[in-house]
Amino acid sequence: MSAVLALGALGLYLVGLQGYRLVRDPGVGEAYVEQLEVHEQRTSLVGRLLAVLDRVVGQRVVRASSKESRVAVERALARAGRTGETYESVISRQATWAFLAGVLALLLLLQGSFLGLPFVVVGWFFPRLVLYLTGRDRAAAIDRELPDFLDVLAVTISAGLGFRAAMQRVSVMVGGAVGEEMLIALRQIEIGASRRAAFAELRERSSSVALAEFVTAYLQAEELGAPIGEFLTSYATDLRRTSGQKARKAAAQANPKISLVLTLVIMPSIALLMVGSIVVTQFL
Repeated sequence: MSAVLALGALGLYLVGLQGYRLVRDPGVGEAYVEQLEVHEQRTSLVGRLLAVLDRVVGQRVVRASSKESRVAVERALARAGRTGETYESVISRQATWAFLAGVLALLLLLQGSFLGLPFVVVGWFFPRLVLYLTGRDRAAAIDRELPDFLDVLAVTISAGLGFRAAMQRVSVMVGGAVGEEMLIALRQIEIGASRRAAFAELRERSSSVALAEFVTAYLQAEELGAPIGEFLTSYATDLRRTSGQKARKAAAQANPKISLVLTLVIMPSIALLMVGSIVVTQFL
């Protein structure tokens, strides 16, 4: 029985690790991951079982969840760029994983082991952790892509296109996280939102500091009537300068960390290997 429980725990760990790798792998597109999940839910026995648990267990938790939890999950989804997912799907997934981990913890508890209790907490917070890490990576991608996007946008506007037409074309052409966020803002403008309201929503939706600062500076420049093309070019230059300063600061902070690792880990390991070699040589 203990061997079966150990194999079950190992299987859950490997499944979770594989899912985490798929989400974090930059070579796997989000659309592909969503299609894979839908395909698995429709064809595999495990997928159908998870779908049933989502309806039976997850929906009860969704109905009992608070408004603050809904706001936090929706913000995390927006920052992660998961426009195809909903609050209900995330909470249902958390409840399902926590339920399965609870069953495993109960079986281990019947065997006198308390090692399964942390699995319940891990199962509940794992989907939210994936959302947080995805949002952080997306914000970093926006920070990297924004200067190039603004340069292309400035050139397009200088060629004679209007601001909205230029942003539409550049967002589709450049793509990436910045292009997706700009397209969302443009769709909001098309359905009746003002440009200021759409860009303010863009600033609140993303966790990118560079994007938030750009939106603030753009709205101020628009109020003052500054030429948009010149503003975009100068702001892209400032972003690159700031990015270079951050890179140099990160490199300077990395040297003490490397020295600490060498001192506490690598050097004692080398010394232990040398002493062990001498002892083995002397006694053998």
